[in-house]
Amino acid sequence: MKKSILFISLWLLIIMVSWCGKPSLNTINQDVSNTTTKNECMLGCTMMWTSNDWNKDRSTADMNKDCNNLCNATQGMQNNDTSACEKAEWMLRDTCYSDIAKKTKDATLCENISEVLFISACYSTVAEETKNPLLCDKIPDQMLKDVCLENFK
Repeated sequence: MKKSILFISLWLLIIMVSWCGKPSLNTINQDVSNTTTKNECMLGCTMMWTSNDWNKDRSTADMNKDCNNLCNATQGMQNNDTSACEKAEWMLRDTCYSDIAKKTKDATLCENISEVLFISACYSTVAEETKNPLLCDKIPDQMLKDVCLENFK
């Protein structure tokens, strides 16, 4: 079980770092994820974003897009609000849905996820939380499906 979680976590980390390509977004996510309102999140994100050298050649529109994306996902996860997840983009949208699916044990939320690794992690996590191996069958990647099913043997 721990091996499969570690495997999926490593793959997600690789995807997030390579896909995002912005260390600033990862740093911002850690620093503002405990905020309570979107305005507080936006303020914290803006401060972190502007102080990061990786963003010095990027526009204010880029900052607003990144911060809105992060704060929508954060608000969705904090409040189990799928409408906030829908406003997020990229991997943050997928992470938001996956987080809520895990907390609410609602596998139907995994259907809103676009990336195969996030879909797989979502179904695998909810399968484990609900002790329902049938959810593993919804995982599109055969190797990850096998890992999920292995947890029930």
